[in-house]
Amino acid sequence: MGQRARGESQDTRLPSIQGAPLFNGLSLSEQSEVAAAAFVRRVLRRESVCREGEPEREVTLLCAGRAKITQTTAGGECVILRLAGPGEVLCGLGQAAGALHPSTNVALEPCDVLVWDMRTFEAFADRFPPLRRNALRIVAERLRFLEERYRELATEKVPARVARTLLRLIGQIGRPHRGAVLIGMSREDLAQMTGTTLFTVSRLLSHWHSMGFLEAVREAVIIGEPRYLARIAEGSFRDDAESLSMRKDVFPRRA
Repeated sequence: MGQRARGESQDTRLPSIQGAPLFNGLSLSEQSEVAAAAFVRRVLRRESVCREGEPEREVTLLCAGRAKITQTTAGGECVILRLAGPGEVLCGLGQAAGALHPSTNVALEPCDVLVWDMRTFEAFADRFPPLRRNALRIVAERLRFLEERYRELATEKVPARVARTLLRLIGQIGRPHRGAVLIGMSREDLAQMTGTTLFTVSRLLSHWHSMGFLEAVREAVIIGEPRYLARIAEGSFRDDAESLSMRKDVFPRRA
């Protein structure tokens, strides 16, 4: 569950909450008071910030690093609901103290999180109305995101879902890589995000790799031509032998 960092000053905590949507509209003095009540916890890669089914006791804000939010099905399969980056609340938002965590949050890389006791945070929300309004808006935005994900699962075929997810990840976690965009996401994680199997994702990425507009490597996908993913997501991409041979001349397979 991470280790509490020693010797952290308010100067470290305050900038973290100033850029977080949860604290928009609070004055500097109010933000300073909220920051002073938090402590910094360091979480290692693959370590959980909070676990599904455990009682809610804290509110946590991700300050640095990335995390995945997962749930486990009755059959024991893991489903990734979304990814989180700096400025996002991981645990405790919209929950009452003692309620059970609805999900597990796992660090994809070393992370720093700000932690408040839930009752202390609730007292701040009672005193500072923008804090509660922001929390409600964030919960509503997450619900809309999950509704969109459900629509995709119910109406789209696997190639469109995977392509749309990769396009979404470009904006969330993509970084430049030799003229392309690298997404640090394993095939297994991608399968869990798109409601399909590891075998299906691996076969699909290999097929797209042969077309020359992306490359699947260990723990990452390198995308050279996002516009083709957009066409796949929209259902306007031809995938016959003739168009494949034409694309190979323009987008040769990566070495």
